[in-house]
Amino acid sequence: MKSIPSIVVLYFVLFPILLIGCRASMAHSSEASSNTDQIKDPGYITPRPSPEHIAGQIVLGGTKTVSGDIAVLEENTPSEEESCIWFLQIDNEPSRLLDPVNLPEKFQKANTQVWVIFSGLRRMNRCPEANPVWIQDIALRKS
Repeated sequence: MKSIPSIVVLYFVLFPILLIGCRASMAHSSEASSNTDQIKDPGYITPRPSPEHIAGQIVLGGTKTVSGDIAVLEENTPSEEESCIWFLQIDNEPSRLLDPVNLPEKFQKANTQVWVIFSGLRRMNRCPEANPVWIQDIALRKS
């Protein structure tokens, strides 16, 4: 009996294994993209969309008073001291205010509950009471 050349064995054994592995990987990536689509859903999402999302609230801006409280401005009313119109307040750290520089218009409502993923920005603050952040993902949250 003649021995089968090793290249033929490799072709008929390894090629199907690689093909099956690639298909499994493609199925996994399509599942991941469908999960991302759920995060972008404009409706309310009560459970946390992903472990990276943090519970927060969009609050109307203002300026800090001497006592440290926030003096709330009327919506879109400039003050003598420049202040951010909208803040992001993280539920676990209510005293820390963030300035979401790319807050989508549909989230620009006072006391809007959100799930958010953000990253800090290394730039000059637009307002003295909040640190600037870039929103990577945001979704509405039922309170």
